[in-house]
Amino acid sequence: MGRSILAVVAGYFTMRIGIVLATLAAVFFMLADPTSTVPTPAYLAVNLGYSGFFAALGGYVAALVARQSEYRHALALAGTLIVVNAVAFVVSGGASQEGQPVWYPYVILAIGIGGIYLGAWFRVRQRSSAESAHVVEDL
Repeated sequence: MGRSILAVVAGYFTMRIGIVLATLAAVFFMLADPTSTVPTPAYLAVNLGYSGFFAALGGYVAALVARQSEYRHALALAGTLIVVNAVAFVVSGGASQEGQPVWYPYVILAIGIGGIYLGAWFRVRQRSSAESAHVVEDL
């Protein structure tokens, strides 16, 4: 139970910290006025890309720390992401942030869920390959 909680927490913070740091860099390098609340289409595209990458990294870390039932832990991480986004949606009154297209919160959530699953899938494949290699070595 403790390892499962640790796996989900580690995956979530891996994802969140990566996204925050990448967002700071993207704002600095991509927006002419970093105080502007209106993102450019290029910024939004880059943001979607690195958010997917860090979601996959978070799913991978959750599966790695869990050591078993990787997809179940990825599902728990995705559930955590859904709850956090739902709370943010309710707190904001259902409004997207200024300058964001109305579709953006839904797409970023879908990318996050898909990325988490992809990261766990990659870890399962990696573990299966390693186990197969050990079987071959034992022969």
